[in-house]
Amino acid sequence: MKQKLYLLWGETASGGMVDDYQSRLEVICRVVNSRYSKHLHTPLSPLTHPRGVVAVLLNLSRVYDILDIVLKGLYPQSMRFVLVHGFLEETPDQDINQLEGPAREKAKQMMAHLEQDGLLFEMSVDRKETDLALSGLVNSVQLFKQGLSAKKRRIISEYVKTGKQSLAAENLNMTQQGVSKALKSSNWREIKDGERKLQRALEIYSDRLGRKQRSLDDFY
Repeated sequence: MKQKLYLLWGETASGGMVDDYQSRLEVICRVVNSRYSKHLHTPLSPLTHPRGVVAVLLNLSRVYDILDIVLKGLYPQSMRFVLVHGFLEETPDQDINQLEGPAREKAKQMMAHLEQDGLLFEMSVDRKETDLALSGLVNSVQLFKQGLSAKKRRIISEYVKTGKQSLAAENLNMTQQGVSKALKSSNWREIKDGERKLQRALEIYSDRLGRKQRSLDDFY
């Protein structure tokens, strides 16, 4: 059966592999599939060749959240992603590693270009100018976050978890001033604001594409 869906394909970036890569990936998939089940046509699953992840989405509204969870969970290991809206051949009990169809072929081409460019994400779903703009925003935010040191990542994570600089400082055996300085120098607030706006843009785009598809379905 051929369906037009959103294929999210991720491949592990070249370089050294973290020791617990597979166990991390399995945890990441469980978290994503539990949190975003209503947005998934096929759950996020590990790929065996090439190494990575794949999911088939019903819409693109949560694609940034998903790739952010994967990249955060695998750090310092990196992964590149492509999102393609197109036709996929589906059969009962099909191995997710054996997906076929025009969307899969397009994803292969895009992944090759992505690796050459040294970027992390590219999408091809509808209007080229919108796809390019949103892809650029995703790359800008994620490449900046990848540049954060492990120490700053721990501080940010603890602050997000506790909601207070004083508690984060206590848990990390630091001064509150040290936590405040790390948050400021990492541009954490600016990053979060950028991510909120990016998420809203993806939701608007997803809603528009959904209305467009429903109009086409009604017409035919």
